[in-house]
Amino acid sequence: MEPYDNINKAWKSTCKVLFKDEIGDLEEFDDWLSAYAQTPRFEKSAISGNIVALGVNYFAKDAKFISHDEVDFAKKFEPLGINEIKDIDSIVSALRERFYYTGNMVLGTSSHVEDSTDLINSSYIRKSSVITDSRYLSHCRYLEGCEYCFGTLGAMTSKYAIMCTGSEFSRCFECHSAQTVSDSYFCGSIKNCANCMFCFGTQQRSYMIGNLQLSKEKYARLRDKLVGEIAQELKKKKRIYSFFDILLECKKYPRKELNINDASPEEPFDYAPIEKAFATTTSLLFGKPLSKMEDFSAFLQRDVPENGRFTSPFSGRTVLVASYRTHISDKFKLDGRLLTDLEVRELGNIGTDKDIEKMDARLESVCETLNSIAYGDLNKQVGNNSNTLDATVVINAHDCCHGAAFVLCKKCAYCFWPASCENVFGSFTAWHSNFCMKCFNSKNLTRCFEVESSNDCSDLYYSHNCENVHNSMFCFNVKNLRNSIGNAQLEPEGYKSVKSMLISQVADELERKKNLKWNIYNIGCRKE
Repeated sequence: MEPYDNINKAWKSTCKVLFKDEIGDLEEFDDWLSAYAQTPRFEKSAISGNIVALGVNYFAKDAKFISHDEVDFAKKFEPLGINEIKDIDSIVSALRERFYYTGNMVLGTSSHVEDSTDLINSSYIRKSSVITDSRYLSHCRYLEGCEYCFGTLGAMTSKYAIMCTGSEFSRCFECHSAQTVSDSYFCGSIKNCANCMFCFGTQQRSYMIGNLQLSKEKYARLRDKLVGEIAQELKKKKRIYSFFDILLECKKYPRKELNINDASPEEPFDYAPIEKAFATTTSLLFGKPLSKMEDFSAFLQRDVPENGRFTSPFSGRTVLVASYRTHISDKFKLDGRLLTDLEVRELGNIGTDKDIEKMDARLESVCETLNSIAYGDLNKQVGNNSNTLDATVVINAHDCCHGAAFVLCKKCAYCFWPASCENVFGSFTAWHSNFCMKCFNSKNLTRCFEVESSNDCSDLYYSHNCENVHNSMFCFNVKNLRNSIGNAQLEPEGYKSVKSMLISQVADELERKKNLKWNIYNIGCRKE
């Protein structure tokens, strides 16, 4: 049986849980399910011509790609000659033919996968990327510990969720920027809630529609009517409006003044701990400390998405949108409908002033009934956080700035999702890593620079798809190496001499230009 058949069964089971009935086959909903979680990029293998799925879009246009199952990890290479290691330009020129970027990264116990990549210990996965410890997913991205999820972006520990963003969902449909939510439909920025529909900013509540508290019996009656109408629309059209369409359409109505206003003082931010960490990290990587981190902001931000910035219609305060959600705010033109965290919490205590019993599930009816309270956010702050700036989706983080998904980390900047990291800069999904800069889709790295899709490595530079590789540079698709350049091992003293020369060149170029010519995504291009 093909993976699709089992994933389609899971889809139908999920629809029965949410809508009490099947609504059609999964493939009929492919276009609709792609609205939130970007599907992988697809290229052809330079070896076989087969399709290769890639989780990021930063590779040079003329780079060469292969599938992970086509990699020969045991292949041996001759060391470069003395004239080929004069500087980084000569090394890149000499090694360019060895550089193949690897897709279809299906690792650990992963199995039964279609059109997906960057998976660890996950099974029955379709059209998804950056998935860990999950099963039965389609059109998902950035999920961990999830099952029976479809069209979902950035979730942890969730089950039976369709078209959601947030964490800890159970039996939810079109719920966004939410935390610990069950049995809910079309809700935004709610926390610790169950049995809610069309709610905005509510916390620790149940049996609510339009932010109005209902009896359990009345809620059940209205829910069954609305969910039935939603199911019929999905059966008929194979899509339905988004929660964000509600926010967009409600912009047409005159704004009602609500008793919400974020007048909280701006929290002070101290750059000193991060500047110190930046100097320490660059000293370890390049043999000399670099100062004034913000002078390198363009370099550090390269290939790392930036947070979005909007203005609250009530307080005029800046509202941040998490970098990995900015495509949503742009697509649905959410300016004027996004609030600060404090304002969202106050909004949760305000119910609609319209008769909720007259509302049906048509978008026009929903907006007519809820336009006065239809606001939200694309950010969250959870746990114990301190000294953060321009930081979104922050969970138990300290001394972090300019980035998103700072989870259990310290002294990180210009990053996306540096989970359980310390002293990491300019990186994208670098997990459990320390003293790293410009590292991507990697785990368990120490003192690494310009490294992509690698695990359990240290003192590694300009390398891709490496495992257990240490004190090496310009290595691609290799395991268990030390003191190597271009996958060819050198004597320790010889390697040390070459490394010293090259990192000195990197440091000098960074100091002068505040940027670098070469990075992990362009050293594999076929032409300079």
